Amino acid sequence: MSKQISKKEQLREEKRQRILHAAITLFSKNGYSETTIAAVAKASEVSFGTVFTYFSNKEQLFEAAVLEPLDEMKALFLYQTNKDHSPLEHLKQMVKEHVITFSQKETHLRLVQYVLGQHERFPKLFEQLDSFFHDVIDALKPIIIEGQKQGELHTLNPEIVATSYFQFLNGIRVTIIDPPDGVIWKALIPQALLLFAPVNSKNIYDSTLNE
Repeated sequence: MSKQISKKEQLREEKRQRILHAAITLFSKNGYSETTIAAVAKASEVSFGTVFTYFSNKEQLFEAAVLEPLDEMKALFLYQTNKDHSPLEHLKQMVKEHVITFSQKETHLRLVQYVLGQHERFPKLFEQLDSFFHDVIDALKPIIIEGQKQGELHTLNPEIVATSYFQFLNGIRVTIIDPPDGVIWKALIPQALLLFAPVNSKNIYDSTLNE
């Protein structure tokens, strides 16, 4: 019985994720007003009523489309410094992971930008996105400060450095249309790392691109 329940729950979750992914795509492309539940149902290959089995209304579906993918982003951004590596080595690996992830999340991140651009219309969602932004900055600052203490990074305002880096990531995702395997993404990794102001920046391009 437990296996049957587990299989049933798995199928339910797969269907829910299919609906959610279709919603993310449509909301990102058409906006909130122009996206209908009927269109989401058609794109996810479920009946109109099935959507309401998982989401009580369009507003709840929209909120899930914006916020649920952030869980993966939080896991990527909000982790502690790896004590086995120097701050600069930690930043190198971190920046690489961030750029790769942003290259793969075009649809959802465009939806995030849509909400940020209409923050008065979506105040609750904006508040949660803004909270995530500040959490990211707070997570980056200790790494930057430690790198400055160890002489690996130039001494600059850690909050400004962290903010510049995160806005750089948002900017390249909004403006670059190349696919995730496009050469531009790999080329942007050392450029992003330079925003942390490494003292020995001469070899940043070679060491980062050759890893």
